[in-house]
Formats: sequence, structure tokens, C-alpha cells
Amino acid sequence: MKKASLLFLAFSFSMSVFSQFDKHKISLSIGPSFSVGEFGSKSITNKNSGNADKGINLYFYYCYNVTRNLSVGTKIFYNSNKNNTEAVISDLNYSTGTTWTTNDSKWTSQGYMIGVTAHVPRTRKFIIDFRFYCGYLFLNSPEYALTNSINSISYDKAKGKSLGYSIGTGVSYFINKKWDILLNIDYISTNTIFKDYVTRHSTGFVNHAYEYRRTFDIVNTTIGVGYNFTKIFKK
Repeated sequence: MKKASLLFLAFSFSMSVFSQFDKHKISLSIGPSFSVGEFGSKSITNKNSGNADKGINLYFYYCYNVTRNLSVGTKIFYNSNKNNTEAVISDLNYSTGTTWTTNDSKWTSQGYMIGVTAHVPRTRKFIIDFRFYCGYLFLNSPEYALTNSINSISYDKAKGKSLGYSIGTGVSYFINKKWDILLNIDYISTNTIFKDYVTRHSTGFVNHAYEYRRTFDIVNTTIGVGYNFTKIFKK
């Protein structure tokens, strides 16, 4: 009977601790971005290669905790990934026998997503998260030029938007009741269509590529801080 009473008290205490949590959370994270799949391919024989390289990403995140183990939320992110044309330059140098150069350029993207997160507390301070989000992504193609002593080929910036999704995981370590440190990794994917992708040649020829398609696959890793609170507005 005594053991049963002790177990009941321990269970009641753990449920009390478990049920007390803040309803709202905001966080800001930053870290490196890695292009994968065809988006990160540098192959000159693959017409769908994005030539995207490493970059940087920034996240803003808000969630509402429905329970201790489940939340719904929204996130806004920005990505910047370098446009790597080394393989293209090398092929042009070989095929034309001249020296080509290019300017620095990058792919940029931003997204607005909503989704759910499952929280798995391991201790009172350490929590593992599993996330699934979907929403709109906006992608800007790089604006750059390939030039040699005789000719030049320039590529105008094009804009596209599409539906995409994100899956990810991460850990939170609570410094105190309000502040926690975050480590996250997220995979983001979409298939974007640019309505008008313009290529200009020094000869005066202008090419319009309608329905120009690019896959967008990246892995973002971030570190950041989160703030947890119960009431949005104080009385």
C-alpha cells in the first residue's frame, strides 16, 4: 500500500510537471545551406542541373503548443545559394579555345509555410522535435554573364513560385523556463516553373524560355534561440 501511494504521488507529480508548459514560442535561427539533387548538380550534360552550391539560410518560427507533445505553427525562411558555373566555364574554354569568365551570382529563395511539430521530451530540459510543413516558395534564378574577348552570353533574373514541403528534426535545450537553444536540420523541396527565362547574346539574339522548370532541393542546418511565453498580450 505504501509503495502504491508513493508511485501514485510520483505519477501525479510527473503529470503536473508534464502538463505545465508555455503555449507560444518564437525562434530565430541561422546556418549553412546545402544544395542537393538536380538543384545541386554541376553536370553540363543534364539540362536540369541547377549549378547551385553551398549558401546560408535564415529562419523565423512561431508555434502554438496544442499539447506538450504537439504544436502547430508557421515559419518564414530565406535562402541564398551560390551559383557555381565552373563546369560550364571549363567546357566553354575547351570547346572554343578561348578564356571565358563570369561574375558572382546566386540563387535566392524565400518561403512561407505552416505545419505541425511533434515534441518528444527526453528530460525536463532536453526535447527532440519532428516537423512537417508545407506552403509557398518563391525562387529567384541567378543573374550573370559569361564573357570572353569576343562574345558574351547573359542570363536575366527570373522569378518563380510553387508549392513545396519541408521535413525536419531538431533538438531544444532549455537554459531556463523561457529561453532555449535550438539545433535543427530541414529538407526543403519544390518544383518551380519560371514563366520567362531570358538569355541574351552579344550578337543581338535574345532567347525566351517559357515554362522553364527547376527542381529546388536543399538541406538547411541551423542554430538559434527560442523564447517561450504563455500570453501574447499582457493585461
